[in-house]
Amino acid sequence: MNKIGRYDVEAEISRGAMGVVHRVWDPKLHRRLAVKSFEIPDGLTLSQRDEFQERFMREARAAAGLSHPGIVTVFDIDWDPRREVPFIAMEFVAGGSLRDRLEEQGRLAPDEAFRIVGRVAEALAVAHRAGIVHRDIKPANVLLCEEEDAVKIADFGVARYGTSELTRTGHTVGSPAHMSPEQIRGRDVDARSDLFSLGVVLYQALCGNHPFPGEDLTGLAYTIVHTSPIPLSNLVPGLPRGIDAFIDRALAKEPQDRFQSAGEMHEALQEMSRGALSWSGRVDRPSTPRGEAVHDESGEHPVGPSLYPGFDPESESSRRPIGLFAAGTLLALLLGGLFAFGEREEQGFVQLEARSYLRSGVVVLLVDGEAVLSRDLRQPIRNAQLALTRPDTFEAMIPVAPGKHQIQVHVTDEERGTVERRSLLVEVGRGEIEPVILEAGSDGDPLTLAADDQLEP
Repeated sequence: MNKIGRYDVEAEISRGAMGVVHRVWDPKLHRRLAVKSFEIPDGLTLSQRDEFQERFMREARAAAGLSHPGIVTVFDIDWDPRREVPFIAMEFVAGGSLRDRLEEQGRLAPDEAFRIVGRVAEALAVAHRAGIVHRDIKPANVLLCEEEDAVKIADFGVARYGTSELTRTGHTVGSPAHMSPEQIRGRDVDARSDLFSLGVVLYQALCGNHPFPGEDLTGLAYTIVHTSPIPLSNLVPGLPRGIDAFIDRALAKEPQDRFQSAGEMHEALQEMSRGALSWSGRVDRPSTPRGEAVHDESGEHPVGPSLYPGFDPESESSRRPIGLFAAGTLLALLLGGLFAFGEREEQGFVQLEARSYLRSGVVVLLVDGEAVLSRDLRQPIRNAQLALTRPDTFEAMIPVAPGKHQIQVHVTDEERGTVERRSLLVEVGRGEIEPVILEAGSDGDPLTLAADDQLEP
C-alpha cells in the first residue's frame, strides 16, 4: 500500500502550490488523519535545503502547540525518506472548505458569513496570543464540519513563529489573492496581516467577488496595494449599515489603521452582525478615493458578480509561482513591475484624472461596460473674496489588458437631477499608462471626457 511515513494513504484530498493533502490511516493508533506533504522547491543548494527542513520543523512544532476547537490539531511532524519530503499529520475534518461552499453557492447568507468569520477570528486570537501568524488565511483553509457545526483553520504549517529567525529572511508565503499589502511589498508581517486576509474572506463570502480585481498577478498585487473595493452595500442588499465601515478598517492599507487584534475584530463583527444601526468603531479611510454609491438611471446599484471576469486569484495556475523560496524572487520582480511603470510587460493602465465643480453628485467609471470605480462628488470649496471655486479633484489607476478599451463615465448632478454620459475609445500598450481627463460641471460643456493627447493646450 502507498505510504507517507508510517501512514497508509487512502485518497488524495487536495493539491496546491506547496504540497498535497491525503486522507490516511494510522495503523498504530487506528485512526483516520489528514497528511500534508510539502514540496521542496527545485534548484536549492544543500544549505538552502537544510534551512528549509529546519524552518519547516520549527514552525510546524510551533503550530502543533496550538490547542483550540477552531484550529485543526497537529498530531505528528516528520520527514518521509522515500519521498524525500517533510509532512504534517493532522486532524481529519469530514466536510468541505469555505472555498467549496462558495463555489457551490456563489455567496453565503449574511448571518452564515458572519458566523464563520467570527469563529475564525476567535481561533486567530488564540494563535496570535501564542505569537503565531498564519499568513495564508483564505477560504480553502477554512474547513466546515457540518455534523459538528464547527469551523476550523487549517494549514498552520506555514505559519510564522514570532521568535523564529528562519522566517525573517524576506521570503513570502501565502496565496496572492488574500495577501496583505505588506506581504505583497515583502515587508515584515504581524497578526494584523491575518486580519486583512480575513477581511478579504468576509467580503468574498458576502458577495461572491474578490474585493481586488486583477487579470494577472501583477494587476492583482497592484490593486491590493493601491485601490479600495467597491462598497459591499452597493453589491448586496440588506446588509447591516456598518458593513462598509467594517470592511474599510479591515482592509486598510496600513496595519496601524486596521483592527489591532483578532479579539477587537471579532467584537466589532458581533456588534455589527447583531443588526446595530451603525458600527461605532473608528474608521480611517484609505487615501485612495472611492465613492459610496454606484447608480444607474433607476437609482439602483447594478454592479454584480461579473465585476472581475477572466481571472481566478485562487486558481492553481495563479498560485503556482508562490513558493517558500521562489516567492522572494517572484515578488521582487513583481514589485519591480509595479513601481517602475516602464517594465510592466503583462498589462497597461488607464489613469483617470478628474475635476468636478458639482455641488453634489456621483461619478461612475466603466471600462468595457464593467463598473470599476464610483465616487460621491463633494461640494467644492469657494473663495468668496476672489469668487473662485476650487474643484473636487481625484485620481485613479485602473489596470487593463493591452489593447483597445471603451471608457465610459456616468455623472449624476444631484442638485439639478440630471445625468450626463460620455465615452471614448483608448488604446493601451503593454506597460503603458493612458491618461484620461474628466471634468464635470464646469462652464460650457457640463461633462468633458478626453484622452490626454486630445485636450487643447
